[in-house]
Amino acid sequence: MGRIKLLDIEFPKKYLEGFKGPKFGIEGIRKLLGVLKRPLLNNMIKPCTGFTPEVGAKFFYGAAAGGVDIIKDDELLSETEYNKRTARVKLYMEMAKKAYELKDEQTLYCVNITDRADKLLDNAKRAIEAGANALMINYLTQGIASMQSIAENPDINVPILAHLDFSGVLYANPYGGDVITPGTG
Repeated sequence: MGRIKLLDIEFPKKYLEGFKGPKFGIEGIRKLLGVLKRPLLNNMIKPCTGFTPEVGAKFFYGAAAGGVDIIKDDELLSETEYNKRTARVKLYMEMAKKAYELKDEQTLYCVNITDRADKLLDNAKRAIEAGANALMINYLTQGIASMQSIAENPDINVPILAHLDFSGVLYANPYGGDVITPGTG
């Protein structure tokens, strides 16, 4: 908070044994993308709402063909009547294939599966069945334990982007979170 920055941290081995860690890690992501040396570029589709999968597919292709490696949904876009998740996945993955033919590098699409806890696994499975090659979870609003349950599920074999949603309310917003008024200690 404020002027403090965490530079390094160590945890006891016994504590770490309770966590499986990422299935892919940065090396795995690089291998999937075929990008081993240069920095990776992530982008989100904007505007965050109000468009159909067909319109989003045009945005997606422009970004992918332009060199973006990882494209994610905006954190506000999940499942709507006018922009169904599976329709979005199918069209965006077609655009990823088209961009691959142009640039000879893969593009990961991190589809937002954030939802009620009881729907999260079904959302993940349906997205993967539709062709998704990555997932995104808004982990602050979804809950870290919910995200961990998806990450550790043996049926989920695509990378997961943990999106730091809601952090502005918790940390950056001067009207929320822990605020110390100057002169009060």
